[in-house]
Amino acid sequence: MVILQSNLNNLETAEPVYIRAEGLANLFNMKRLNCNNLAIMYLFGAQMYQTGEAPEKAIALVTKYVDVCVHGFFPFVIRGDDFFDKLDDFLAKNAGVMPRSDAVVKNDMAQYLHAPLFDSLRESPEFKKAVAKLEKFIGNTA
Repeated sequence: MVILQSNLNNLETAEPVYIRAEGLANLFNMKRLNCNNLAIMYLFGAQMYQTGEAPEKAIALVTKYVDVCVHGFFPFVIRGDDFFDKLDDFLAKNAGVMPRSDAVVKNDMAQYLHAPLFDSLRESPEFKKAVAKLEKFIGNTA
């Protein structure tokens, strides 16, 4: 993720990193294991494509970001699965609580989509739909 984050303005370098990261996220079922990291990856990807003047791809990743935020994010828990079957016990013994409240996290989720970088997408029906979905979720659960 560090390589992706530090190269968001260089699509030629960042895109192959993003594609590999997304493949690993799917392979390791990150939506279940750590949905926060998955959401961050989608947000970085959207930023990368928006900066690289690929708005359709940016909107597609904004939509994925919103879907992760809305479906199964709360209550936030890092957990294992059938493959990582020792993770739950380890986390129960060694992990603390989430350092920010749900309300703060939800506010941040929405604010990321209001970044000036996405200004040119604001009139896109798909972008509007994604933002409205996230804002409705936050409004209904905050």
